Amino acid sequence: MNAPRDPITPWNPSRSATARVRNPLPVPECCPNCRSPVFIDSNSCIYGREHGEWPWALMCTGCDSYVGLHPFTGIPLGTLATPEIRAARKAAKAAFNPLWEGDRAQMTRTAAYGWLAAALGIAKVEECHIAWFGVAQCRAVVAAIRARGPAPKQRHTCHWPGCERDVPPAMWGCSPHWFTLPKPLRDDIWRTYRPGQEVTKTPSDAYVAAARAVRRWIAEHQEEKTA
Repeated sequence: MNAPRDPITPWNPSRSATARVRNPLPVPECCPNCRSPVFIDSNSCIYGREHGEWPWALMCTGCDSYVGLHPFTGIPLGTLATPEIRAARKAAKAAFNPLWEGDRAQMTRTAAYGWLAAALGIAKVEECHIAWFGVAQCRAVVAAIRARGPAPKQRHTCHWPGCERDVPPAMWGCSPHWFTLPKPLRDDIWRTYRPGQEVTKTPSDAYVAAARAVRRWIAEHQEEKTA
């Protein structure tokens, strides 16, 4: 009979969760903002009740600085942050994250952090973490995003040859041409479509094959009409 496992805590972290953290920050001996000792405790000390799936935080004994921990580990998510730093990080994330998140994302997360590292002059992209930034760097993030400007508007038109109707990016084509296709071809397009591929520009090989089959059918269909 196996002995019961000790509960997972910051002092007895999950080995697999710890191994997944890239570039882990060590727990500091003192607060970088006021040099007071730090401690790990339930984040109920901050919020009045435990918050989140992993309700632990690293906190300062001398000022209002704190930071959360990576889930199921004792590794800080970033450096301890004062209220001013926390507000600056929140503003930086609000400006930066839409670059790679959501329907209007311009690039992948990896590419976005590569761009940000270059924009801020950070030599190693793996050291580009907003949770590591102070107020000045967070303001630099916002400034870089503003300098970049809004994403250029890109039209997404129906894939039927010669059709110029605008359609949502996730759609193959306009309704009249979509329903002109045989149902098996339409089913193949939907079956192989991966949500978000229109943003990442990385359709699967199966989707590419299905799209080619549609183009062949259209070409044959048009030849029959002109014969």
